[in-house]
Amino acid sequence: MNFNNSKINIYSLPKNELINALTMHKFSSFYIKSLIKQIFLGNIGDFKQLNFDNYKINILNDNFILNSSKIIKVLKDKNTTKFLIELYDKNVIEAVVLNYDHGNTLCVSTQVGCNMGCKFCASGINKKIRNLEVNEIIEQFILIKNDQKIKIKNIVFMGIGEPLDNYDNLTKSLKIFIDMLLIGPKHITVSTCGIMNKLQDFKNNFPNISIALSLHSCFDDIRSKLMPINNAYNLDQIITWIKTNYPKKSSKKLTIEYTLIENINDRDEDIEKIITLLKETNVLINVISYNKVINSEHQPSRKIDTFVKKLISNGFKVTTRLSLGNDINAACGQLRINYGKV
Repeated sequence: MNFNNSKINIYSLPKNELINALTMHKFSSFYIKSLIKQIFLGNIGDFKQLNFDNYKINILNDNFILNSSKIIKVLKDKNTTKFLIELYDKNVIEAVVLNYDHGNTLCVSTQVGCNMGCKFCASGINKKIRNLEVNEIIEQFILIKNDQKIKIKNIVFMGIGEPLDNYDNLTKSLKIFIDMLLIGPKHITVSTCGIMNKLQDFKNNFPNISIALSLHSCFDDIRSKLMPINNAYNLDQIITWIKTNYPKKSSKKLTIEYTLIENINDRDEDIEKIITLLKETNVLINVISYNKVINSEHQPSRKIDTFVKKLISNGFKVTTRLSLGNDINAACGQLRINYGKV
């Protein structure tokens, strides 16, 4: 997308298109390789910082731009750093760095707002304003890597928005991440609430990228209340897809996201239903502690330990994600909402 007359954002182009664009401006292969290395893997925020002569820098300034986004607020606690990022049109999004023992994980957004309307998520309170452009997805990584000097080991597409609802820009950005050597496919996870008409195509095109599927209930009536998308793609379709693509003996594992909410999806019958439906599949169940959302009557479950132990005793591999960043607007999208109110 052009934000500045006819100039092209460097971070919006897949590798082959960027090479073609630079070749048209008489850049040799040597300088193209050098530019890509400095821009994507270095710490360059301005073309003037490139190790190029003034003639080449002027060509770049006349035809290309770098970051169209900027970090406007940073909040930190012990294990979490949340960034509020302003886009070219003054809309804002969030990106979050989660600090784990195995390295830093960056959670990126794919949309300004979200239309999925999940009741446990703050991202969709103000609905979707627009999709993020390819460069706006990439820039979340670049800004945090360069400006904040944070080394990122993993990327999860679990921020504001439903990634598969911005399918074209999601897939283009993934190709740039991989082709520019920013991060390998085995270190990338894409989360979805279950847009089934895009999910199989995504799995076929990116077989080495992990998928996290938001389940949150194994009962259609409850899941539909929590996640309106279930009215379009119900549990029968989802479970059939899981059993087809991730049978017990499959080499690739699917992550199931399950946010525990008091007296909604943490009952004994909920556990039994999960066991019944998923016992013959190769899944990792990520049990998540619910982050309180503005104006929501839901409460975090007090049965996480019991829930996890029962699943493990029935042969499931389970991880737990506790509430990180409670004092820095932990719920996805909450920092953006509070900033908008101010």
